[in-house]
Amino acid sequence: MKLEAIYMAAVPNNGQRMTKLREDVLRGHTADEQLFIEYKVFNKILIPTTKHIGSNFIASVKSGVAEILVTSAPFNLNGLATPNCLHSAALTKMPEEDFVLNFLDKLATV
Repeated sequence: MKLEAIYMAAVPNNGQRMTKLREDVLRGHTADEQLFIEYKVFNKILIPTTKHIGSNFIASVKSGVAEILVTSAPFNLNGLATPNCLHSAALTKMPEEDFVLNFLDKLATV
């Protein structure tokens, strides 16, 4: 499967958090591996908005079908590993066109 895009909300502090993420990810990799990661992952990141987005979903699209995992938990260590905190999750499939209309287009208009 080809990675075409990673959609993210903008990060505060003029992108300092994204810079730190990039540094952390690339640390410990060879120059060739870093180049590959930059080209194949970081160049695919799209930041559609400067506003906070409170949605927590991750999705993949293959052969015109989107699989979406939606959860009340943030996708970070604190959100997923907080003791005594229950979260809900739902996995669904839909046509790619519906996913773009109902998820991605909504992010672009926030």
